[in-house]
Amino acid sequence: MFLLLIFILYIIMFTTGGCMKKIVKLMLGVLFFLIVFLLVFVLFLRAPIIKDDYQVGKWYKVLLDGVKDNKGNDYYFLIKKGRENKVIINFYGGGLSINNETALNRKSYYIDNIKYEELNHLVGISKDDKDNPFNDYTFINIPYVTGDFHIGMNSENKLLKQDGYIRFIMIMDKVKEYIDNPEVLLVTGYSAGGFASSILSHTIFNDYFKDVQNKNVLVDASLLISDEWEHILKDVWKSPEFITSRIKTNNIVLDNLKYLSENNKDVKIMYVSSLRDKTLIKYQNYLDNKEFSSNVSLGKTFQNNLEVMVNELLFLPNTSVYIWSDVVGDDLLTTHTITMIDFVNKKYNGIKISDYIVNVINGDNKSYGMDLFMESKRNERKGI
Repeated sequence: MFLLLIFILYIIMFTTGGCMKKIVKLMLGVLFFLIVFLLVFVLFLRAPIIKDDYQVGKWYKVLLDGVKDNKGNDYYFLIKKGRENKVIINFYGGGLSINNETALNRKSYYIDNIKYEELNHLVGISKDDKDNPFNDYTFINIPYVTGDFHIGMNSENKLLKQDGYIRFIMIMDKVKEYIDNPEVLLVTGYSAGGFASSILSHTIFNDYFKDVQNKNVLVDASLLISDEWEHILKDVWKSPEFITSRIKTNNIVLDNLKYLSENNKDVKIMYVSSLRDKTLIKYQNYLDNKEFSSNVSLGKTFQNNLEVMVNELLFLPNTSVYIWSDVVGDDLLTTHTITMIDFVNKKYNGIKISDYIVNVINGDNKSYGMDLFMESKRNERKGI
């Protein structure tokens, strides 16, 4: 296809002149760039399907037999076998679908095509980088194409199969073929994946890795308040009853982290959020008002909800928080997720997020960024 198009463009270039020839040259340059990019993508960036002779330190896809995404593409999880006997299970995010309106508007609310997540393993916490303290860990990266925080069992919805929990169980059963008993286990996720890490960690620790001595959970950019969570889990996503029964308040993450802490005394919990997460504010506005937008006032509400939540979290044993801020516009809102951006080098509160996580894993549960709440209120009073 590309070769035929190049051939046609060359014919046009040699049979025309002037402005048209310049346009054709420009088009040829763009085509050449696309071809090079596709070759690099296929040969070097895209993870191959795993085989028996897989290599340490290389990414592979592990297919789930007969499982597809909403577009009919083969569904898989990714694995990179590390040099250390330490493991990170990393749930991807990618939106939310809670009704027919959101299910119909895929581009606005959620990802249902696994191809959009093809390169996620190359950035953030799982990035191959000598300065990444987790570079030698074994990674299990779990793509997200169901809009249900990875916890649904609704395979009957014709608009979107929300069967994330079924996929999760299939993945964990498969993971045990590659991982035995790690010294350290960190269950994490960003955005919708952060909700998943708060909800599914108990299952991972109790059904799959009971004997791990150093257990850790990291929830990144996951806060949505709603009185509808029980209805959504029970009636829309058809989540397992043992998960739905944990919901006691309008804060699904807080409820699940309390449950996790009460039933897993040795687990260390980390909660990470920017001060006024613009993306979460849009989803919160949709839950409250069916409007997918953000503004300064909604940012203040989010910050207040966040402050209430982290203050409750800090009453739990072995729990710490990392709050950060990078106001990026006139609306005074902040970036969504930190474990999926410049994870290795970014520093807030005088410490890199990566160093904070390492410290917690090693037993130092110090929190960072709590002073940002007071600082923000002072600035507000000053009109800043």
